[in-house]
Amino acid sequence: VLPNPQSAGRCRLDDEPGSTCLGSVQCSSKQCVGGVCCKNTDPACTSCDGPFGTCTDCVSGQQGSSSVYFYDSDTNLCTVPRADGSPCAADNAQCDSGSCKSNVCCNPNGEASACRACEPGTGACAQCAAATHVLHQGACVPV
Repeated sequence: VLPNPQSAGRCRLDDEPGSTCLGSVQCSSKQCVGGVCCKNTDPACTSCDGPFGTCTDCVSGQQGSSSVYFYDSDTNLCTVPRADGSPCAADNAQCDSGSCKSNVCCNPNGEASACRACEPGTGACAQCAAATHVLHQGACVPV
């Protein structure tokens, strides 16, 4: 229960996620972003949306930097991008390299447009465009 800034001397309960707010102290999660109480306390979240207070946008920066986050709809949190060879859900933002193919984060060799699938664990290219390229040491090279 907090002092109610609109009603002198009266108290109110903390606002639920998705409620409008003027400051984090008003929210049960203690996080007010963009005038909305967020569901989770996520310092990388830059935008929450009602009616449930779900984080919808994250701190951005440059790829390859630990200050970059992507919004993970599975957890409703801002998450650091995944390393080469890690699983991804066909969303390039999930990968530090900025390239997700065949549900795997690609390394620089796998990022090439001729690469169609990347190898779990390393992110090296595992399959090339058949008509124009062949696989050589984890990279696609022209035929």
